[in-house]
Amino acid sequence: MIQGQLLIVDDDPQTQNFIHECLTREGHNADVVPDGLAADRKLSEHSYRVVVSDVKLPGMDGLRLLSRHGGAGSFTRFLMVSGHSTIGDAV
Repeated sequence: MIQGQLLIVDDDPQTQNFIHECLTREGHNADVVPDGLAADRKLSEHSYRVVVSDVKLPGMDGLRLLSRHGGAGSFTRFLMVSGHSTIGDAV
């Protein structure tokens, strides 16, 4: 059962695979891209309910991606993740 369209954005292949496996095991349909520029293109072409994005990405960081596609009135929700961010990034 497909529960919703998700986009996973992470430059680490192991993290990509882990998140993708967890989400698809629960029945979600998820696309995966390795950087912010690829995610920006995907988000311009397709509607996603949820984006799971690393904060630090090549090309365009996750916070910039969020500001471009996750503003007020946006259908898309963002879940930001990172293994290297600061408290300032979180705030």
